[in-house]
This record gives sequence, C-alpha cells and structure tokens, in this order.
Amino acid sequence: MTVIQGILLGILQGIAEFLPISSSGHLAVVQKLFGLEEVPLLFDIMLHLATLLAVVLYFRKKIWTLLCVFGRLIARRPAPKAVNKDDLLCGTEARGRMTILAVIITTVVTGAIGVFTSKLIPDMPVKVTCAGFIVTAILLVVSSIIERRNSSAVKNSAEKNDGIKWYQAIVIGVMQGIGTLPGISRSGSTIAGSQLCGVNRAAAGEYSFIVS
Repeated sequence: MTVIQGILLGILQGIAEFLPISSSGHLAVVQKLFGLEEVPLLFDIMLHLATLLAVVLYFRKKIWTLLCVFGRLIARRPAPKAVNKDDLLCGTEARGRMTILAVIITTVVTGAIGVFTSKLIPDMPVKVTCAGFIVTAILLVVSSIIERRNSSAVKNSAEKNDGIKWYQAIVIGVMQGIGTLPGISRSGSTIAGSQLCGVNRAAAGEYSFIVS
C-alpha cells in the first residue's frame, strides 16, 4: 500500500462512516480497485480508532452525562433536578439509565452475532459486498416509509420520551450485528432497526453513533 492509497482510504472511511452507506463495504471495493489483496490489520484498527475518536469528541457532552448517570447509579446518589425534555436519551435520570442498559444489551447482542459473522467475512467475494449495498438501500427505504407513516403517532405518544427500551435495544443489537457484514451499513442498519421498532428518528441517529 502506498501513502497516497492510505490517504485516500482514510478519506473514504471518514466520509462513509458517518453516512448510512457502509464504510467497510466501500473500503473493500476500493481496495479491490487498488489491487490490494491484503491490508495490514493495524491500518484497519487505526481507521476505526480515528472514527471512534471523532464520535467521542462530537458526543462528548452526552457521553459524559451518561457516565455521570452511571456513576450516580453505582454510588446511589440522588439525581440532579435539571431536566432536558428535548434530550430523549439522557434528558432525565430515568432516560439516562434506560440508555445505559440499552447500550449494554445492544453491545452483547451485537457481539454474539459478530462472533458468527467474523468467520464469514474473510471468504466473502466483492459481489456479496455489492449485494449488501442493495440490502442497505432497501432497509433505509422501508424504515423511512414506516417512520413517515408512524410519525404522527410517535409524536403524540408518551413513549417517545422514555428513551430506548430493552426490547428495542435487542432489535437494534441484531441489526447492528447484521451491519458487521461488508456492504451492509452499521449506522444505516441500526437507525433502520430503531425506526422499525418505534424509536424517535433523532434519538435513533444519536443512539446509533453512541452505541458504536
């Protein structure tokens, strides 16, 4: 791999990771176009660490709030009186605790599926990755239609202020596990899964990146 190729792959990762288009799938296709049969594991790790750093920096306040909620839960300290009704993930102590539990559940479910999919990824041809792009597109279209039809019901429902529920976390975990396959967007699949099980669109987007 040349320096120019590394830079181009880094730029692609930076753009694609924050769009529901599968960064891993696009990297696999571009690596094939570059004629790179095998990319060093360290390079992949650095790409994902850079992405993680960007997510942490952007959501630093929300992540810190969730950590504080978790700390108060462990120490059994009272919650502050301040309430942010617009923050569906950690605007209240109850929402924050639900989000923390949801993150744990989603991560466990994703990890269990990831153990299985990790054995399939090395042998997957580029054609399968390209088919994953189509699956991602279908997921996004279907979830968008369902979300549009249910938008009025979600707005009028008290449940929209209750954070991510445990059963929703399981669905999101399954979708994120499927999103580990090349060509299927992790963020796209988790957002689609969130909307399919009734999570507010804005909360679904934020949760997708926090749970990453």
